[in-house]
Amino acid sequence: MQRENELLRKDTQLKSSQLSKRNLLLVIGGGGGLFLIIMIFLLYRNVRERNARNQLLADYNSNLQHQVKK
Repeated sequence: MQRENELLRKDTQLKSSQLSKRNLLLVIGGGGGLFLIIMIFLLYRNVRERNARNQLLADYNSNLQHQVKK
């Protein structure tokens, strides 16, 4: 009976430890996924802003060249 209780206690501790590890991995994975989503959003926004600035510069240069030719 005592041995059986000991085995049950060890089994419970093992399952608890495994559950804790799994929960930790889920939290780390979720945090990593959120980090990646934020980074992708920031990079996308940066590329869009850079493209908009480049387009403005191209238009400005085109206008300058047109004025120089006159």
